[in-house]
Amino acid sequence: MDPNQPYSPPTAQDDMQWAQPVGVKQGSLGLGLALGFLLGCFGLIGVLLIAKGSETKRGAWIGFGIQMALGLVRVALMNT
Repeated sequence: MDPNQPYSPPTAQDDMQWAQPVGVKQGSLGLGLALGFLLGCFGLIGVLLIAKGSETKRGAWIGFGIQMALGLVRVALMNT
């Protein structure tokens, strides 16, 4: 079959064209960071349930951790 025909079945070479390159991270670290930091537990849970990219989930964990650390520092300073 002619590969230039629009209705011809895909070939193995066409499949390689659409494959993701090895080592490319999926998702947005900044978006996850913002959601985890600004929304706390709700943002973290929402990202973990909905997001498909590993970088978004990683960012949500980092943002949530920063929020928790700042909260602990604030509580420690208020009690002294």
